[in-house]
Amino acid sequence: MEGWIMLRWTSVAMVSVGVAVLLVAGVGHGVAAHAASTSSERLTNYIPPTGPEMTSEQVQSVAVLAARRAGESGVLHLTQVKSNFAHAHAVLMGEDPSVADESGTSERAEEMRSYVWVSVMTTADGTLFSPNVPTPRGHAGPTGQAMAIVTDAHTGFIKERYLGPVVPDIALLGQGVNTTIPAATGTEAGTARAAGALRREPKRGGLIVGKLVPARVGRLVTLRDTHGHVVDSMKSLAKGTEAIAGGFSLRAPEGRYVVSAPHCGRRSLDIRGRHTLNVTLRCSS
Repeated sequence: MEGWIMLRWTSVAMVSVGVAVLLVAGVGHGVAAHAASTSSERLTNYIPPTGPEMTSEQVQSVAVLAARRAGESGVLHLTQVKSNFAHAHAVLMGEDPSVADESGTSERAEEMRSYVWVSVMTTADGTLFSPNVPTPRGHAGPTGQAMAIVTDAHTGFIKERYLGPVVPDIALLGQGVNTTIPAATGTEAGTARAAGALRREPKRGGLIVGKLVPARVGRLVTLRDTHGHVVDSMKSLAKGTEAIAGGFSLRAPEGRYVVSAPHCGRRSLDIRGRHTLNVTLRCSS
């Protein structure tokens, strides 16, 4: 995961009606982003993604998978629009794009000006999205009538997730594309349920510990089942106190999978529960 995560509740009471949740994954936002003394100062190794952009169909598949993992297997109404990250973030925070903040360190400005896709989903029958997230014993997890997924236009990496009772007004970002997504098949729904179970009890599945050689930082590593459904994904890491350059780790239920990364090939895997599998993907120079 890039940077850090901010959890924002629009209501003081966690269990009250009308709560919206916004999860942000990036190089830094809000107060922390303004700590740099100059706009040219670089605090991280963030590099803006380059190369061909994802198609709307590819972005759609990322968003739909997130919805399936959030417990909704029925028909979905989906609206997509392309924007820059700062404007998308402002709208999900309930603000106008005109007040979007693109200031801060140079790498933050680069990220906030980068292009993203915003995908907003609601259910056809009005049921709620219920993400599989850890919650304190005796407490209910968050739910919402609308879910929004913000993905990097180049990599498909999920940069923000919104869950709440109000559909974000992404018409403020431009002309949207509307799509109706049919109900999930048995296989797709089963894969999403298994992945959600791992999020609640991660030790039940097998662990994949891998690296890209030569080291590639920020490259999207994807784990798919034999039906091509994405089970888990993450960006390869930079070198740190607890990570090697180009390293990644993924979890999955027992079964057969394929792990891959752009320009780094792919490998078929047999994963066993409660076991660790070491994997190396060799990248082209």
